[in-house]
Amino acid sequence: MANGFPLRVSKRADISTGKAWCVRLCAIALALLLLGFWRTLFIAVFAALGALAGGIGNKRDAVRVAINRSFPPKDKPLDIEQDTQDKTNKPE
Repeated sequence: MANGFPLRVSKRADISTGKAWCVRLCAIALALLLLGFWRTLFIAVFAALGALAGGIGNKRDAVRVAINRSFPPKDKPLDIEQDTQDKTNKPE
């Protein structure tokens, strides 16, 4: 165990990470005080959904696959693994 356990992390990284968490938690506390629990929860849920939707690269295919998983065609069962492999192997 030389030079740190198990990873060596600089003090500056620790401080900046702590500041980021402090700002987030203070913002949540302020929102709870000013808006109340349910409004803050409503905002947090839609912010999380927005972050999730923003992180998806190809939204059209993601929505199509999600709908086909929920409501598969009656005449043909959907093979999700084959469908995603076809998309990744196609040249664009």
